[in-house]
Amino acid sequence: LTSNLACPTGNPATSNTVTMTVNSTLPVSVAIAASSNPVCSGSSVTFTATPTNGGTLPAYQWKVNGVNAGTNSSIYSYIPLNNDAVTCVLTSNTSCATGNPATSNTVTMTVNSTLPVSVAIAASSNPVCSGFSVTFTATPTNGGTLPAYQWKVNGVNAGTNSSTYSYIPLNNDAVTCVLTSNLACQTGNPTTSNTVTMTVNSMLPVSVTIAASSTNICSGNPVTFTATPTNGGTNPFYQWQVNGTNAGTNSTTFSYMPVFNDAITCVMTSNANCASGNPATSNEITLTVNPDLPVSVTIGASSNPVCTGNTVTFTATPFNGGSAPTYQWQVNGINAGTNNSTFSYIPLNNDAVTCKLTSNAACATGNPANSNMITMAVNSSLPVSVATNVSSNPICSGNPVTFTATPTNGGTTPTYQWLVNGVSVGTNSPTYSYIPLNNDAVTCLLTSNATCATGSPAISNQIVMSVTQTIHISVDISASTSQVCEGTSVTFTATPTNGGTAPSYQWQVNGVNAGTNSPTFSYSPSNKDSVVCILTTDPVCAVGSPATSNMLTMIVNAIPSAPVVTLSHDTLSSTSASGNQWYTTTGLIPGATSQRYVVTSDGLYWSKVTSNNCTSANSDTVNVVLTGIEGHAVNSIIEVYPNPNSGQFNVAIMTTMEKHFDLLIYHSLGSLVYEEKGLVVNGNFEQNVDISSLPSGIYYLIFRNSDGDILRKIILEK
Repeated sequence: LTSNLACPTGNPATSNTVTMTVNSTLPVSVAIAASSNPVCSGSSVTFTATPTNGGTLPAYQWKVNGVNAGTNSSIYSYIPLNNDAVTCVLTSNTSCATGNPATSNTVTMTVNSTLPVSVAIAASSNPVCSGFSVTFTATPTNGGTLPAYQWKVNGVNAGTNSSTYSYIPLNNDAVTCVLTSNLACQTGNPTTSNTVTMTVNSMLPVSVTIAASSTNICSGNPVTFTATPTNGGTNPFYQWQVNGTNAGTNSTTFSYMPVFNDAITCVMTSNANCASGNPATSNEITLTVNPDLPVSVTIGASSNPVCTGNTVTFTATPFNGGSAPTYQWQVNGINAGTNNSTFSYIPLNNDAVTCKLTSNAACATGNPANSNMITMAVNSSLPVSVATNVSSNPICSGNPVTFTATPTNGGTTPTYQWLVNGVSVGTNSPTYSYIPLNNDAVTCLLTSNATCATGSPAISNQIVMSVTQTIHISVDISASTSQVCEGTSVTFTATPTNGGTAPSYQWQVNGVNAGTNSPTFSYSPSNKDSVVCILTTDPVCAVGSPATSNMLTMIVNAIPSAPVVTLSHDTLSSTSASGNQWYTTTGLIPGATSQRYVVTSDGLYWSKVTSNNCTSANSDTVNVVLTGIEGHAVNSIIEVYPNPNSGQFNVAIMTTMEKHFDLLIYHSLGSLVYEEKGLVVNGNFEQNVDISSLPSGIYYLIFRNSDGDILRKIILEK
């Protein structure tokens, strides 16, 4: 909106947005179905309406033949009449409905009237002759799709549930049938049929004999046969048969031209009542007839197909050729060969060979006769070869391999002979398996059964086996020492056997993986640690990988404690009864290994103790002064405290007279780290010392003057 008002604000202004919801139109429809259709007269039927897009409260109007019926419900029940047309009109209350109200499909009712049930029976014959079976047939009315039948003879149930019943009746037997219908809408069910009363007559034996005008004739001459009946009745029927096949007409005589061994009979059917053995078959007359001799000839080839350049012999087999038949061979319709039952030549591919036979036999027919045709298949030569391959080469000793032969032109069933180093082995098979030795030479000899094979038997390529001996993997380990002092590193070395180009090492300590993939492994063991190495390797034909080495059990000795050294006059004493070694600033004192050592010169002295090859740390250093202030006397008048300390401590010394000292502090490695000169001591003296800037360790403090040195060990701990 753009306002023309004076002094407007927010001009022009845009209104709120109205978003439209447009619903799709919903086509309304309804389909109805009947609970039964067709139904029997008087039966109620329920109709059900199924709406589409009927909404939440659809309205239903049922109609019968266009007239409103029923109530506003999706179902409607009533008793219909035949051809009633039922529909339903649906009025939907849904939004956007189209085609509303909608009319359903029409259901046109088929209402069947009730049907009376009845059954009639009839006999296949009545009267009948004694001993003959009669079949009774029931004809139901409104029996339904599966009627049930109960036959009765003289009121007693008989037969099975069937529309027919057969049995051999007696005279005056009364037969009925009770029908039970399964038809819908039927009445009078079950119903009983009419009664059939049987008339049974006695039997008359029927027979017939025949005779021939001649029984030994020539081919082409007719013979007449005559039949004589017994109990034939007033009008018997005659059926003549030749070799079991009907012939002639209904007559007491029959004439025809027989052939050799024809067998003639006559079957007479009597029209007498109760004839037994009816129809009756006569005696059989077998005729001797000198037959015509049909002439024929068949030919066969010695080989077909054949290979190029091979001779083929054809043989003619005559039938009724007489004592001196004549033969005319033909190749592709052109006369060839001589007057002989055989003919040989070198054929070409597709040559057509026949033979014409002329018989000299009496009564020969179809003379001369042409043989069958043989069309020659001439094949080109097929070169035979065979190639072999092996499943694996080279291999490790003791492993089987399989050789496979691949033939060329081997035929349908080629023969295989395997050879190892020229000696026959294996069976007749395109494969051969065995455990080879090094340099075994394997070949295969192929014999082809292919037509026109050349170069058979054929020898294959030779495969020379490369067999590598199996090698066993092992590993031994050794230690730089088997007995160490605690805290000492030991190096273990693995020596593999057949380790290959890139062996893998896994060290284990007490069964737990340790170290890296290396042939050496170093660590500081504990007492009784068990060390092994597992070797995994990749050489060809290796067995036993991974291999576990021998086990090394470590002996780790404890490091003895540093001894405490005391000085009495000129004698140094160690607290350790054994294993001592005395030292001075010039080094180890040879032979000074007793618990006590008598000092012969001034200096700094200390001791170490060795037990099980493990040496202790140095004892405190004792400054021995054989003149002036004795070491033990001087030591008794100086104190350092606290000790150990963090680098700040006090030094206290007492003298009985004025003395001058230098205060020196040395690192345990011998370097001077602190120095203060010209201290004057007369009586009690105490001074604070600060070496906190130095690293933790062992230091030695020395008071020095012309009388000698006073030494104290200081332990600096941070």
